[in-house]
Amino acid sequence: MGCSLSTGKVADDGDLEPEYEPLNVPWIEDGYPAPCPPESKKSDIFHIDDFKEIDAKAANCPVVLAQSYDALLEYLTEDCINDIQKLRSVFTWLGSQDVYKGDYTKTTSYDSPLGYMKLMYQNRGSYAALLALLCRAAGLPCVIVYGVSKGFDYDVGDRDIHHLRNCWNCVYVDGSWRIIHPLWTFKKVQGFDKGRWTKHKQNFVDSDKEKMTEGTEVSATDDFYFLIDPDVFIYMCRPSADMTPWQLLKTPWSWDVFVCAPYFRQRYFLYELTLTSMHRCILPAREGTVEIVFSAPEHSPMIFACELFFDQKASFERIPKEIKLDRHVLVSTKQDKKIFFVRIPVAGIYRLRIYGGITRLFHLCDFRLDCDRPLKNCRPLPLFSPIGFGFTQKARDAGLDFPSEYSGVVRVESGNGRIFNFTMIRQMEIMTTILHTKFASEFLKEYVTCKMKELTVSVYVYIPETKTEEEYVLQIFTRDAGTADKYRNALNYLIIIDKKQNPTGNPMEWRNRLNVREINGREHIADFEHIISICDTPEPETMGNGSLGSFGVSDRREVLVLERDLKAALFRRNIEALDRALTAAHQSRHTTHLDYLIKQADEVRDQLGRLRKYLHYVLQIKQPTLSELHNYKRPIAPIHATMRSTYILLGENGRDLESWEFVQNLMRKVGKDSLIYRLMEFDVMQVSKQQIEAVQALLDQFSDHAVTQASIVAGHFYVWCRDIVIESEISTTRNAFKRKEEN
Repeated sequence: MGCSLSTGKVADDGDLEPEYEPLNVPWIEDGYPAPCPPESKKSDIFHIDDFKEIDAKAANCPVVLAQSYDALLEYLTEDCINDIQKLRSVFTWLGSQDVYKGDYTKTTSYDSPLGYMKLMYQNRGSYAALLALLCRAAGLPCVIVYGVSKGFDYDVGDRDIHHLRNCWNCVYVDGSWRIIHPLWTFKKVQGFDKGRWTKHKQNFVDSDKEKMTEGTEVSATDDFYFLIDPDVFIYMCRPSADMTPWQLLKTPWSWDVFVCAPYFRQRYFLYELTLTSMHRCILPAREGTVEIVFSAPEHSPMIFACELFFDQKASFERIPKEIKLDRHVLVSTKQDKKIFFVRIPVAGIYRLRIYGGITRLFHLCDFRLDCDRPLKNCRPLPLFSPIGFGFTQKARDAGLDFPSEYSGVVRVESGNGRIFNFTMIRQMEIMTTILHTKFASEFLKEYVTCKMKELTVSVYVYIPETKTEEEYVLQIFTRDAGTADKYRNALNYLIIIDKKQNPTGNPMEWRNRLNVREINGREHIADFEHIISICDTPEPETMGNGSLGSFGVSDRREVLVLERDLKAALFRRNIEALDRALTAAHQSRHTTHLDYLIKQADEVRDQLGRLRKYLHYVLQIKQPTLSELHNYKRPIAPIHATMRSTYILLGENGRDLESWEFVQNLMRKVGKDSLIYRLMEFDVMQVSKQQIEAVQALLDQFSDHAVTQASIVAGHFYVWCRDIVIESEISTTRNAFKRKEEN
């Protein structure tokens, strides 16, 4: 853009504007439109590529023109056809000026752009005031807004921030007021640190103590703050009380809301992230744990990381040197959710800094964690992993897809095993390992087995029974088949082995069962009925790590009922029941807790809808029309193969169906044994992999065109069989056959 880069030691107010204007530039002029929120987003009106020519011309403006507002504005706006182009030209010119390295020895008057830059050089002027003077000279209404900012000197959770005064602009273009922060656009402060926080990291003999650093001021242009949307800017700057309408929000933020809001950095807004957990910058660590949840595009290639810091100055306790804080933060992925779960080992004040990006990591946000009481028996994680836990784009890049388990945290009842299924995108070699904080991985290797068949991968994990809750990490590594490349960590799962449950024990244990059992049958639905019936029973102590532990009694009951109804509807595989359960879940306040069940129910409901659609033409066949098929004494091969395929899917013995007379007798049946009724009652869950393979072999002998040529009616059945085969191979509920094969 023609903007020069320069660095220098930052002053005490490095990203704040001066408190006064020596030229007494008025903050507003008469006749301006009243402040109101813009009706469109920045992305609707501004695309950087549309302004390349304007930027190039403005950045190369002759220096001599800066001696006059008229001469400068004539040059900058002569080719502009609308107000946004004028604003952009003025803005780019301002950003291309190296104000603090200019030669002002021959400048005697302050009534020119060059003269005002001399005031700025003397720390007696501001970018906001100069932008206002330039815009007004170009005929653009421009307001100077005064307020406070969460800039480089702000620390997450600070409440006394009245001294962080700042100013910026609102400019009226394209029929709306828009926000610009010119100082933050053209100047950055890098490396500033108050020295308040320490971090105890893995592989460090002593704590990594932060030192006070003054930071460096960097000149560069960042278009993020050019025409920034008000609902984004309010997280960073708030106008003073008498300028509240210049927030440009339909519902202005109060001072308390601004102070308590999460501390988001600009990259947070660029990556389409949404904070779905508590919307505050200070989070209480109840019973020593904190959970922060974001939603992101499900197949986003983003990677995340975080650092946990401890405030030794403000905390009464000290962290022992052997505690490594990076082993007390779990970064887990669950479909479109990114979860940061923190276990606090020592009471005090902490800062969690979260990073994210695609090819590199950027600072996204900070949270302050206040803990009065640490987690009882707080344990470190068996592993600190840069890729986190759960199935992510990283696993897809490593050659795996279609996992049976997306969540990074898997609870297994003691004495039970777990199977993790995947499909390989290409031929891979797989290596697995199990980790524990106390046991050597060599000792644990007999507890995990990996089997591959064609492109299917199954990882079997079995941990012997334990009387206590234990945690293990399953690591899965891949490399391309036939290569000598190093194995790379594709994904990790934290496996929590719950101690053996006693069904007649106390209510606490019954509630915990919800986190460790899958609902695959009616007997487990009955578990829910029992748990709900005792939900009001007083608890001897809080649930600690249990996922329902932070809910009140009424909330727990509501969540349990919603879970029960969703899982019962899933078991019944009934569209109407699923619709009712999904509607109730979506209208509740617990969608985050229920997200996995909701997603599973949505998938099953979609599958049932597809199955109904597949039957559309078949159900239009009347019994007399069907009689045409079973009246064939010796049908041609495509018709026989098609009807054999149909009845194989309905559960008939394949060998019996080789006889056309046997098929004829089946087609003659009426009532509940009729072909149409059986098709209406058909459930793909009851079909085994062997049935699918047998049908696929029959269908491969003929095309749908060949079958339709022989019989239009048979053609409808052929298409139905083909759709069921495809459903079994590529549908999002591809694990729907698990129950049939296990029985």
